[in-house]
Amino acid sequence: APLLRLPHPSTAHTLLEMKVPALSTHSKKRSGAPAAGSAKKKQKASRAALPSHVTPVRPLPPHRLVLAPMVGASELPFRLLSRKYGADLCYTPMIYSARFVEDDAYRQAELRTAPGDAPLVAHFCGNCPATLLKAARLAEPHVCAVDLNLGCPQRVAHSGNFGSYLCATAEGRATVLSIVRTLSSHLRVPVFCKIRLLDELDETLSFVRQLRDAGCALLA
Repeated sequence: APLLRLPHPSTAHTLLEMKVPALSTHSKKRSGAPAAGSAKKKQKASRAALPSHVTPVRPLPPHRLVLAPMVGASELPFRLLSRKYGADLCYTPMIYSARFVEDDAYRQAELRTAPGDAPLVAHFCGNCPATLLKAARLAEPHVCAVDLNLGCPQRVAHSGNFGSYLCATAEGRATVLSIVRTLSSHLRVPVFCKIRLLDELDETLSFVRQLRDAGCALLA
């Protein structure tokens, strides 16, 4: 199914890999376009309303053709090869946020990049907002966005309480929203999320909207 874009309060976009007719019901037809002057005034008012501690987030990078994060595959050599054949945006493999913060050797190995390896998204896993923020800040100078892994179904994700298992309960989803709010309000790069569908479509749509409102700029 084609990707569907949702308007976001921060003018970023959310992407859903499914058809969701219900999501278009919130948009209403307007009789005539607003005058240019009034549009500029609204834009200035919107900017003025931002909290003083929040730095405007960089725009989304090109993402028509995306190389998704793959364990054992999306390291630097394969990313460069993929870019040669047209990939617009590439992700790192999954990075453990706590180890990334604590271990310099791990950090150098997992975020290895080179000229031509851009735009690049750092793909983190974890369940602690503070730790993920520290990891994201270390990666921020080298990437165009930070992505939160909410889709991993492996046993290690279950034992570590991250990935898809963090989204399995209402309590876990509350933690996820706290993480996204923390990252989106303290980083200058956009925050992405990679999820799996929940058991019920309505439940999934509700969670998607909550992620959007928490500051998720792109959802896959």
